[in-house]
Amino acid sequence: GTRSAWLVDRAAGRYGYLRRAPNETVMVALNISDQPQAFDLPSVSWRNALTGDTLPARVTLEPFGFLIGRQA
Repeated sequence: GTRSAWLVDRAAGRYGYLRRAPNETVMVALNISDQPQAFDLPSVSWRNALTGDTLPARVTLEPFGFLIGRQA
């Protein structure tokens, strides 16, 4: 598959990328700061890859938190 960044915000400590394969797209959001950070997810439907829960269009990650989503 391929990997492409959808968010790079060094000042705020936010980073997000997509990993695309022929039959699947995975999204990873990383908060590498010591403050909570909001992320506007790419404009498709996402599910939390670990829990299966539907994700809203905007999520807030705790300090040093991460999120892995699968395209729904």
